[in-house]
Amino acid sequence: MKKIILCIVLFFSFSSVFAASADAKLKDSPKTGYNLFFGSKTAVYNKPNGKKITTPPMSFGKFGEPGEPNYVKVIKFSNGGWVKVKYTTKNVKKNGHLLLNKTGYMKTNNLRASAQDGTRAFVKSSNVKLYTKPSTSSKAIKKIALGTRVEINFKGAFDHANFIKVNYVKSGKKYTGYVKTSNLKYI
Repeated sequence: MKKIILCIVLFFSFSSVFAASADAKLKDSPKTGYNLFFGSKTAVYNKPNGKKITTPPMSFGKFGEPGEPNYVKVIKFSNGGWVKVKYTTKNVKKNGHLLLNKTGYMKTNNLRASAQDGTRAFVKSSNVKLYTKPSTSSKAIKKIALGTRVEINFKGAFDHANFIKVNYVKSGKKYTGYVKTSNLKYI
């Protein structure tokens, strides 16, 4: 009898833990702090439309061998197609990751998500509307801020020429809707 009671107590204890974790808030779609890759000959500037600082290498490796890809970390998007980034020009690592120790500005049209982030895109325009249907005449669910990373929802994502279906998380709540493809940068 004691074993049965113990089993029942353990069952309810574990089920309440699983129920609590299912109700946990979702993480918001990030606006900063995520990594992006850049195209060849992408320059870094001291400010938007400012002076060119450098052109970091796309990858680090020995001549003739494939190298480790270089990337930048998003600090802040700004209007006019610019993003403030952390970057490096040397293959220096800390805890297995590149040491991104310099800051500057890059043009957003030269940045892209990584191949492993093929399910993600970032908003390249200000206050992009998330619609219930793939039409600007449908109801707008939310406005998504410039630079916010969204997840592409592949169930019906590319069924419409000028819209793409995405998932967006705000204040722990997940929203699914359509965004004009011209407002996103993705692979």
